[in-house]
Amino acid sequence: MTRFIVDEGGKRRGFKASEGVVTIGSGERAMLKLASAGVAEVHAELVVKGGVIQLKAKPGVVPPLVDGAPISSECTLAPGMSFKLGEATISIEAEAGAAAPAAPTPAPHAPAAPAPVVRKPVASPAKSAVAPKAGKAPIPAGKADTREKQAWERSSRELYKDKGIKPLHVLLLLVPVAVIAFFLLKRGASQKIDDSLSGPQQVFLAEKAAAETVWDQAEEALAKIGDRSKLSTDLQARAQEVDRKIKEGRAAGALAAANSAGDKYLQTQLKNFEEQRLAGAKVDRAVVRVFMKRITEFERRWPNHPDMDWVRRKKERYGPMVDLTKPGSYADIEFEVKSMTWDNPRNYREAFLVLNRWLETSGGDERGKGLALLDKLIKEREEWFDDRLQEAAHQYKKGQLGQSIQWLAVLITYSGDDAMSNRAAQDLIKFHGSEAPTGGAIDLRDQLRGYRSGLPDYWKVMEANSVLAAWMRENPIDE
Repeated sequence: MTRFIVDEGGKRRGFKASEGVVTIGSGERAMLKLASAGVAEVHAELVVKGGVIQLKAKPGVVPPLVDGAPISSECTLAPGMSFKLGEATISIEAEAGAAAPAAPTPAPHAPAAPAPVVRKPVASPAKSAVAPKAGKAPIPAGKADTREKQAWERSSRELYKDKGIKPLHVLLLLVPVAVIAFFLLKRGASQKIDDSLSGPQQVFLAEKAAAETVWDQAEEALAKIGDRSKLSTDLQARAQEVDRKIKEGRAAGALAAANSAGDKYLQTQLKNFEEQRLAGAKVDRAVVRVFMKRITEFERRWPNHPDMDWVRRKKERYGPMVDLTKPGSYADIEFEVKSMTWDNPRNYREAFLVLNRWLETSGGDERGKGLALLDKLIKEREEWFDDRLQEAAHQYKKGQLGQSIQWLAVLITYSGDDAMSNRAAQDLIKFHGSEAPTGGAIDLRDQLRGYRSGLPDYWKVMEANSVLAAWMRENPIDE
């Protein structure tokens, strides 16, 4: 029996697995359900067999991280190791009392000479020696039979040579009857105890599970109580308190899961940006303008993030330097466009939106610079699109189906061009039903469900794509 610990969304829960397969994912078909972003409906399997634990990733999913390293297909795990799916971390613990591995069998050697038998002196030979029966030859020297074995055989023959029931026979008959009666009585007693103590026991178990923040187990224990009106006033109050803790704990977990995406945005788009671009004595206005636009986006998407005080302090410091209600200069727009296309993945969709919106109100020399920037951006996007399309094909040939699908999703989401998005979508739907590099048929619906539940920024654009939308009408992903 192996124990697994799941850390997700600020809560910790455990489960045990014996021989068999445990499916992990975000959908109804998963035995172990995760709420983390980036987890497909059925993302991976844990196979426990003969004391060996194997983690098997489903084709096309984002690869799990095993002790920080991604795996593409399957990996053998051991107690003490952990792996990560989305924002959830699953650790493996050896069950207490598990048997230690057997010592290695020594290599065979030539049989050693038998040790000489040392016999103690017999005080009374007449009493201890067993005389052979008439007609029977004495036991030859070197024969394997011992005197103890002779005595046992003689006792056995004497036991059965007479008719009738011996005391040993009675004992042999009574033992099974006594065992059966014991278990029947125990079962009846247990039933009475369970019937009379079910409510208090389940309240206690629910409190224990809630104290360990294992909300599923706490809810299950409360559900077994049935009619709470039959409980005492004190037990009813304790059960209600567990209800409150479960509700608050789940809300905190959901908030932590939602804020996990905010954590990433805060670090990469705000904190790293400030450290790299705003650390000098002289602050560039175009840089501050981009920083303030990112702060505004963070406030809109994660208003209850625990680091909001840090965001407000930065807003108070840099806010007076720029006015986001007025159009920026060409220098402002040029830097903003660059900041959107130096990241991986490049966000050409937003870059073109910003530049085209600015061109609608600009004029003179600055407009001419903006048009030249537009031409440059178009050329860069074409090169990027062709390169990423080839990379998706390369990853598929390597057996990295998850990375291949991810690059096609990036092209659909961030190219900002309908023809390019449709081309990537056409390549994506070709995966459905084809053979995965690691074996088995690819079910594209599993991948799309994963993007819908775990990557909403991608999904919003992907479901609006005309090619994918038409395909999903014929292949509903909720079936």
